[in-house]
Amino acid sequence: MRLLLWVLVLITLSAGQEEGVQFDESFDPSTLKEPPLEWPVILHPGDKLPEEERPEAAEPVEEGFRIQVISTQDFQTVDSLMNGLTSIFHDEVYVTFDPPNYKVRVGNYRFRSEAEKTQSRLIKMGFQTAWVIRTRIQGPSRSATQ
Repeated sequence: MRLLLWVLVLITLSAGQEEGVQFDESFDPSTLKEPPLEWPVILHPGDKLPEEERPEAAEPVEEGFRIQVISTQDFQTVDSLMNGLTSIFHDEVYVTFDPPNYKVRVGNYRFRSEAEKTQSRLIKMGFQTAWVIRTRIQGPSRSATQ
């Protein structure tokens, strides 16, 4: 048994050796150009955010309403629907993924009555399952003023 093991080791070692392998020794690590290191910013309580870390004027987030058009597991359906609705509702079409479903939602409405107008419009467009949901929205609706 030992002899067989030694024979296998010798065969493996001899098969692993390749004749005529040439190494490229022209690489010089001292000429390597590495990007500069970017260290994380460490803040302590009471420190102000550095200028480059300050958030831009973010849209306020508040309670409001959106219209859910569809909830499905088929991403291709969601993608084509989103492209179609974006041409009508511009930047107020949202896709959320709540496993296992993708949900397509439209609008940023502060008042339910505004959302119901868009719901009626979507139902007339053929989306019979469109319904109003309460959710967090990003600022007042621009659709309601158009």
